[in-house]
Amino acid sequence: MTDPLSVALALGAAGAAGALSWLYWPRPPELDGERWFKLALATTLRGRTEALGGAAAEWEAAVVRFVPYHPAGREPERKVAFPEAVALPGPALAGERELLQALAALPDRPSRWAHLYDVDRAVRLSDPAELGPAYDFARWLHLPRRTEETGWDVLASWDDGRFPTALAGSFPARWVGVGGRPRVGVPSLLPAMASEVPGFEQITWPAADLAEVLRLSDVPLVLVGEEAGIVAILRVLLDDPELRDRVLAVVSIGGIIGGDPAETGELGPGARSDWLGAHFAHYALDTEKVRFTPYFSLGWLDRGADPPGAGGLPIAASRFPPVRQDPGVVPTVETVDLGLLPADPALPLDLVARALAAVVAAWARSRGT
Repeated sequence: MTDPLSVALALGAAGAAGALSWLYWPRPPELDGERWFKLALATTLRGRTEALGGAAAEWEAAVVRFVPYHPAGREPERKVAFPEAVALPGPALAGERELLQALAALPDRPSRWAHLYDVDRAVRLSDPAELGPAYDFARWLHLPRRTEETGWDVLASWDDGRFPTALAGSFPARWVGVGGRPRVGVPSLLPAMASEVPGFEQITWPAADLAEVLRLSDVPLVLVGEEAGIVAILRVLLDDPELRDRVLAVVSIGGIIGGDPAETGELGPGARSDWLGAHFAHYALDTEKVRFTPYFSLGWLDRGADPPGAGGLPIAASRFPPVRQDPGVVPTVETVDLGLLPADPALPLDLVARALAAVVAAWARSRGT
């Protein structure tokens, strides 16, 4: 019907629906995931250096070696491989065009990686408290603090037990890690997570009974998938809406999200691209409660790898793509790129695990979980 009364009623109903959507739409603080994680890792390195009586210069050297970060360095594999031809994925960040010009003037990839991650140190070595209260772990995890301490200081002092105790108490989730296949030159972070995160459980690939294991209890879940383990996690979440409702966060560590170039079957790029195109969408991975479920990705870097990545997995394949937004569907999934870590045998994986757990828990809490 197109008479004026019908049109008016339809517009009124649409307006009411829009108003309700606005009331219940999640409006969490805007956060920079990679910056938060990299400063958290720098903070755990500070805590280790101080505990061992090391000097500030030792901490600075460790940060430069183990915490690759540039504030304008998103999608670093494209910047390093083709700096003169990069199409930015949105408005330019502060200093991003200047960074591209500097990289394009360098003769090869090793020098570009060095310029990207070894030259600009200011952000990594700055006081993380300058990020503001939205990034203070004490705001989200109810950390017991001494006089004049911030949540960052409690994170640095992890070994005194306050941070892991508060993590378990104020974020009572069941952490489940699903392992993948070994990749040459790439470490596994799951053993360190099991050692550092209270109650962390590990399941090995191919995780055929993953759904049954996750249904053994009805507590909230944080699912951590390493390499092919993330494929098993995504498959289970697609098939089980009740499990999705219990998931507070999904974490991929070197996951073959976009496919393994050495594979041609389910784990190959073609199959993974088809799966993501069909199912990595808000309507397919929604939750009953209107909230954001963060999907974190963390990749590995061997500066000598071609294409850029580590262990034969390109960087882009270990990053979640944008979530497909269909008309009329409320967004409930957000992707968070935590950047890269060096595939360095000396990388202190226990400190990485601490920083990762802290950021994942605090981010999930900031989303109202």
